[in-house]
Amino acid sequence: MTTGIRSCDACRAALAPDDVFCPVCGRLSRPEVHIPCEHHPDTAAAAVCVVCGRPVCGRCAHAVQGATVCDRPDHDTVHAQWRVVEEVADPFAADLLVRNLSLNGIPAQAFDHKAFAARTGLDERSRVRVYVHAEHLAAATALLDRLEIRMNNGTSLPEHASKKGH
Repeated sequence: MTTGIRSCDACRAALAPDDVFCPVCGRLSRPEVHIPCEHHPDTAAAAVCVVCGRPVCGRCAHAVQGATVCDRPDHDTVHAQWRVVEEVADPFAADLLVRNLSLNGIPAQAFDHKAFAARTGLDERSRVRVYVHAEHLAAATALLDRLEIRMNNGTSLPEHASKKGH
């Protein structure tokens, strides 16, 4: 177990002691850990996609607004135009949030980092991120607060991770 306060070399975000990848920019924060790229298993991942958690090497990764995304074209748009409104522990909870938001006229989608967690060694700590379009972030946050269905027990992504206010 790693101890002490650390920050990401790429974006300077605070890292938990055992973070292998930065939750904000996706970059590998512990180079001694070898995790294979999803598409090139013989190549070490340099980062994970900040949208879906897919491990990617330098050939597969590309940067969008200072963060790593994978080769799925929609992930560029998600990272650039959508914001994390909530992070939850399981897909069922994320689906409930997406349904509640959608029923109230707020488009939402969830991306499950657990889908790749076994490969990154982050099984227990991986989360599901619920995104809303940036223009709906304030309305989504107010709705979840009003309905008292915030799922993360009062914790949330750091402001720079959810990009509130951008």
